[in-house]
Order: sequence, then C-alpha cells, then structure tokens
Amino acid sequence: MAAATPDVVEPSFGAVLAGLFGGGLGSALGAAWAVGALGLLVWHLLQHRRFCRQMLDSADRLDDRDGVRVIATAAAPGPLAFGLVRRYVAFPRDFADRYDADECELALAHEIGHHQRGDLFANWVALIVLALHWFNPVAWHAFRRFRADQELANDARVLAGRSAVDRHIYACAIVKAAHGGAVSAACHLHTITDLKGRLRMLTTSRISRGRIATGAASVGLLVATGLALTASGTKAATAIVPVSRTAWRRSSRRRPCHLCHLCHLCQS
Repeated sequence: MAAATPDVVEPSFGAVLAGLFGGGLGSALGAAWAVGALGLLVWHLLQHRRFCRQMLDSADRLDDRDGVRVIATAAAPGPLAFGLVRRYVAFPRDFADRYDADECELALAHEIGHHQRGDLFANWVALIVLALHWFNPVAWHAFRRFRADQELANDARVLAGRSAVDRHIYACAIVKAAHGGAVSAACHLHTITDLKGRLRMLTTSRISRGRIATGAASVGLLVATGLALTASGTKAATAIVPVSRTAWRRSSRRRPCHLCHLCHLCQS
C-alpha cells in the first residue's frame, strides 16, 4: 500500500512575516500593510466620487462624440476625461474664449483618445497595484512614470500624420491648459508637473518602434523590481537589485532623457 502524500500548504503572507520577524512583529506589519493599502484605495475612491459630483453638478451638455458626452463646467480647471461606464470629457466654461477652434478640436481628440485607449480603466488598475505596494517608493515612481508615458502615448496618437503647424497648435493648447493638481483616476490634458517633457516631445520627429520597445521594457523592469522587493524579504529578492540597476543604467546611457524621446534637447 502506497504511503499517503501529505497535503502541501502554501504559507500565507502573515506566516512569512512571522517567520522573518517573529509572530508579534509580523502580525503588526501585516496589519499596517492592510490598513495602508485599504486606506489609500478608499481615499482615492472618495476623492474621485467627489470630483465627479463637482464636475456634473454645474455641467452643461455640449455634444456627444463616439459615445462620449462632452460637457462644460466651472469645476474643470482644463480639458479632462473621466468616467468608466458613463464616459465624459469636460471643458472649462470659458474654453471657447481662451482657445481657438483648432486648439479646441485637438484637445477634444486628446481626451476622447483616453476613452478609446482604455486609459481610465488602466488608471484604476494602476491605483490598485499602487495601494498594494503603498510603502514602496519604487511603486510610487513607477506610477508617476506610467501616467506620464500614458499622456505621451496619447499625444503621439493624436498627432500621428499631422503637420508641424498642428503640433504647434497642440503645444499652445497644452500650455493654456496647464494647471496644478489632478485626480489620479482622471486624465487631464495637462498638469504643470510634466509640462517640460510634453512640450519637448512635440518638437521631435517620429520615434522608431525599437526605441519605444526599449523604453517600455525599462519601465516594466522598474515595476517588476519594485514588486519583487515588496513581495518578499528573502535573499532572492535582494539579489534582483544589482541586476535591475545595471540594466537600468545601460538603458539610461542609451537614452539619457528616459521616455520623453528628446535626447538632443536634454543635453542643453
């Protein structure tokens, strides 16, 4: 008669912490992680709910484009996209006075592009991942780079095949729309924090797919390193650090301006 095979039980996160730091400390750290993750996620949910209510309370319907409702509201600091099920693009009430017709059309194309690309859903997925790794500074940096690269990719989509004149008009719209503060789950046309990088991108020619793939791989490596360092306190996680740093330095030497595609301007 064959001997019975014992069941294999996977250790829980709390059990791993208990083994590394002792039962009491492991439980305390696990509880702190859970409270921080839940608190960050709930805060973003409440902030976004309040933001949507402010946008819609004083909104006037302007148009419907590709299943997206275009509204004008005094609560909008600049053009922005929000909403998952009910999709909206919001403009300030004085947008038509501050922007000419071409700037309005390009700004609208940018915000509708966020809905078409699924960026609003991607933002919530990224926020959930950030909440799970709220204590890791690498995760916060990766989230900021993800949002910046998201805007750059949408800029490239809007301007594909357009003339230099259109790029200049688009840059003017971005400068006029620049503002401080932004809701993480919404997609704003522009915030002040990454104004320089966005304008630099508009002055460059088309980027090859190979360079885009290299930049995406670098960001993916950064995110993977942060998740690996967060998930375990073992030596295996520690061993990843020098490898990831070496790969990141090599990528940085090839592309000193990271993902803004403006190597020739970054040297000035």
